[in-house]
Amino acid sequence: MKAAVTSATRFAVLRDPNNAGKQIELSELQVLGRNLGVAIDAVDVRAPDDIERAFPTMDKMSTDALITLVDGVTMTSRYRIAELAAQRRLPTIFQVRDFVDAGGFMSYGLNYCQHWRSAAPYVDRILKGNNPADLPVQQPTKFELVINLKTAKAIGLTVPPTLLGLADDLIE
Repeated sequence: MKAAVTSATRFAVLRDPNNAGKQIELSELQVLGRNLGVAIDAVDVRAPDDIERAFPTMDKMSTDALITLVDGVTMTSRYRIAELAAQRRLPTIFQVRDFVDAGGFMSYGLNYCQHWRSAAPYVDRILKGNNPADLPVQQPTKFELVINLKTAKAIGLTVPPTLLGLADDLIE
């Protein structure tokens, strides 16, 4: 996101404070933010109704861009998140492409369809009698960058050519 919105100095992060995994992700983002000279502020959402209240909170915080961590609440609210962000001309980044397909600006993360397909050989090996504990752990090696150019245009954002060149998919 910093490469797309170089002037951004304050990012909001939508997250569920009751989700321990999201707290870890927030902490990692805050460390990265300090390294980049960017403030990273959590905005808590525990239920879909909290999405509506989160955006006025971000307005008061003078948020330059929004990072949304994926969980049940944000995933089911992805269209509303994209809509509210677009109304405010607020650039957004997500961990999965579904949010970009819903109208968000960009995503960087796993291609879950591809990732799930890679599980098939493991299932096959287990069904053929292999002990799951003996199978090697595999880390994802491919992450995808997806940019929604329609959204960029709608919010008045020009995406740098270098970032466009890195994109795995552009939604026009």
